[in-house]
Amino acid sequence: MNTSTLLCFSLSSVLLLSSCSFSTMTTEVTESLPPSGIVPSNTNAHTIQTSIATSPESITSTKSGIDPITAIRAKVTTIVEQAPQYIVKEKELMGESTEGGVIKGFYSGSELKKVTAILYGEMGKRIYEYYYDDGVLIFAYDETQQYDGHIFELAPGEAPTVASKIGQRFYFDGGEMVQWINGDAEIITDTTHRDYASWALAVKELDARWREALQ
Repeated sequence: MNTSTLLCFSLSSVLLLSSCSFSTMTTEVTESLPPSGIVPSNTNAHTIQTSIATSPESITSTKSGIDPITAIRAKVTTIVEQAPQYIVKEKELMGESTEGGVIKGFYSGSELKKVTAILYGEMGKRIYEYYYDDGVLIFAYDETQQYDGHIFELAPGEAPTVASKIGQRFYFDGGEMVQWINGDAEIITDTTHRDYASWALAVKELDARWREALQ
């Protein structure tokens, strides 16, 4: 499956989420998280990076003269570092995929700081990470993992082997997407790009859906 096909699948999956339901099972615990892999490789040729400092260079001009991408990365790094202090609310996701899923909300007091969601399928899984500053989305990461075979072919207790990964990163400033790094690691800031508006909308819709699921 080529990158274009996977990206089309990814966008279709995002848009379909508005019709999905969530379970009412909720747990609230504290959880210590390792550094988050928010800057993954787009293929299986490299391992997922654990520092946003390794991301490609990005846009540098705003009205204030401050690079918004640098500011966003700094805020995300702080969220990752403070994760052990957060309260974690976890819910099971029902009807999202053939093998189910789970969503977690990370809170500093009552303020949502991060959301992670994993949707499991028979041939792979989908991983989402959303980060927030003052309750506003600032960064979203979306990764599609493809297994090298069907999970029903695995022996009991055997973990599936990930054959490929495609990750996309979305940066938001003031409620609007200011940069998109697609599955081919292309940095896109041109709002007239044919897929820019569609992905910006899809990420915003998922943001709203995650918040709804965690209520």
